Amino acid sequence: MFYKNLFVGASRSGRADFWFGFLGSALVSAALIAVLVLILFVLPISDWYFSAVCGVGMALCFGYFLIALFNGAIRRLHDAGHRAWWMLLLLIPTFGLIVLVILLCSPQKDDSSFPRVVSE
Repeated sequence: MFYKNLFVGASRSGRADFWFGFLGSALVSAALIAVLVLILFVLPISDWYFSAVCGVGMALCFGYFLIALFNGAIRRLHDAGHRAWWMLLLLIPTFGLIVLVILLCSPQKDDSSFPRVVSE
């Protein structure tokens, strides 16, 4: 459910869907990046083309992970009855991340103005 409607922010995501999706996405992304880093270090230093391909692959994998995490957090905030503007707490170095994690762990509110499932 974490990747369903990945680019639709006007929906909701439950606690289990978000946290298990985050865990799975983090593990898969870390494994892919680890394989690419291993390939990068195994290749000879004179092979610049494959080094660039591995670097771009790592950037794409990490970027896709960040997009999925950001949108999943927005949907989780919607499910808890908060607006997406709370994501701006990430601009505050440590305190903002702690407060955002607490908000992401808050229970579901049924009176949220966002739909449970977006019609396709």
